[in-house]
Amino acid sequence: KVDYLGQSTQFRIYHPNNRKQSLKIKMSNLIEFNSTDHETDNKVSSFASLDYDWESIEGANTFYQNISVIKNVYRAYDILDDNNNEADDVDFNLTTIFFKEDGELENGDLILANSVKFNVDITNWPFLDQDNYLKLCINLNTRNPDSSSSSSDSDSADT
Repeated sequence: KVDYLGQSTQFRIYHPNNRKQSLKIKMSNLIEFNSTDHETDNKVSSFASLDYDWESIEGANTFYQNISVIKNVYRAYDILDDNNNEADDVDFNLTTIFFKEDGELENGDLILANSVKFNVDITNWPFLDQDNYLKLCINLNTRNPDSSSSSSDSDSADT
């Protein structure tokens, strides 16, 4: 089961066999950095006010490389802060795949049940320089009644 948490970029994925265990995911920001690791003006300061939609794909016939999964897609449109008027078509997709069973991926890697995979797709980002890179910050919080609650902030995913 997946809960979308209000009018925000947060969602919670529940363990299929134990609703007391969950993973909460929240997109925080997306920032372009230059080659000397300084922030540029190209950024998404917050995902909270973006135009977006959710798609949850769950069911007996939902698979990723022949492994049963729950798949959620978050799509945000025209994401870049208003400082760049030429970048009205920058879109962001975050696909979250929750594996419901053990399996083997096509590349030979083994996946355990309850593993989570993220795919990020950003289209038409207007990099200010070819050597610049993006840093995406995602907050992850887990809830497990059998242990203390934990959380982590994913510092970045450089692309």
